[in-house]
Amino acid sequence: MGKSKKILAGLALICAVVSPAGYAETKIAIMNYEAVLFNSTAAEAATLQLRATLAGAQGRVKDIQLGIETRQNRLLTDGDILTAQEIAAFEQELQALGQEQAQITAQMQQAQQQGRADFIQQYQPLIRELMDTYVTEQGYNLVVDAQAVLWVMETPDITDEMLIQFDAAYGRGKAGSAGQSAN
Repeated sequence: MGKSKKILAGLALICAVVSPAGYAETKIAIMNYEAVLFNSTAAEAATLQLRATLAGAQGRVKDIQLGIETRQNRLLTDGDILTAQEIAAFEQELQALGQEQAQITAQMQQAQQQGRADFIQQYQPLIRELMDTYVTEQGYNLVVDAQAVLWVMETPDITDEMLIQFDAAYGRGKAGSAGQSAN
């Protein structure tokens, strides 16, 4: 949720709570949207898929780190007996390895950020749909992101219920797609 939306939600909550008439008429709940999204079964599956996708790059980074350590150790232990050309060659290799490591690390970070953005875009509508149904059924007039609220007396937190519903909907979706691919 954007900063301006959080501010508006907070102001709406304050207005509803401060006004005695508003408090009596407004049924408010809080929900930690990020917890529902990122503590879900869908998030675990997406994380595993991303790890598998990045495994090769992570392996290459480890190999590069080992290569850097090996060359640095060689320079330390054999620096006295190496020629200037050999030292320059080691330093050049170290620089090239460092650049490759930085490039791969940046690509992995970009892939992680893109994966997160894609995940949010994919599942945000489902959470919104589930929340709309639940809020309507329960008679809530206002749901505020828990991250925008420091404390509110006796306000129900629907985070756990929304996480259960999201996991169930994700499970049904996975089962439905598995059944379709088996046909």
